[in-house]
This record gives sequence, structure tokens and C-alpha cells, in this order.
Amino acid sequence: MGDIVAKLSKKEKSTSDLPAVEYDDVIAKDGILNKNIENKPHGKIGTYFDRETVLFGKLRPYLKNWLNPQFNGVAVGDW
Repeated sequence: MGDIVAKLSKKEKSTSDLPAVEYDDVIAKDGILNKNIENKPHGKIGTYFDRETVLFGKLRPYLKNWLNPQFNGVAVGDW
């Protein structure tokens, strides 16, 4: 598995250029955002990801909460 995936660990603070994505911002199983995250408050600490990353929710994995973002950002919470 380590040959095809890697755990990200670089911590960043969300900004207008690095929006925060939280677990409840994504529609489970559909992999799409349920709101405009650019309007969310900035300053949340999370794991930096880039547009080539696939986020997968660790909390209740049977919900299949995932996101393939087309932007760089900060994953906050159980990703």
C-alpha cells in the first residue's frame, strides 16, 4: 500500500489561498463539497494538501467520505 499512497503530515494554517476542508464540508460517498469553503473563516490548523491529493475520512470509514480537490488547501480533522 505504501507504494501507491502516502500519509501527509505537513501542518499549515488556512488562509484565503489555502482554504480549510473539514469532514462535514463534504457529501459522503459523493466526494463533492456541500458549501463554498472559500467563505469559511481562516486560521484553522490542519494538514496541507495539494490538488493531486485524495482525502479520505478516517472517522467512520464505512461512510466513504472522500474528496479529490482541484485546489490546494488544509485538511482539518479526521482525514
